[in-house]
Amino acid sequence: MLMGKNYGISIAPVNMVAENNALMLGVFNLCPMGDTKGNGVQIGLVNHAESGFQIGLINYNENAYIPWMPLFNFSFKREEK
Repeated sequence: MLMGKNYGISIAPVNMVAENNALMLGVFNLCPMGDTKGNGVQIGLVNHAESGFQIGLINYNENAYIPWMPLFNFSFKREEK
């Protein structure tokens, strides 16, 4: 699944989005495309994002207190005005 914005549920073996504001279910969930935004949820074996909540075996969230975490990780980006 490759898309620009996710405002619903994305279910696929591999999910790649630029903005995730909903739920991503898959083996690999990646949000590295362009200027990544959103505070969505990722559930999968491997999750990568700049913000949001992640549940999985390996979770990378570059804005989290600890970027690499097993089982879960989170950080929430605030919209800049």
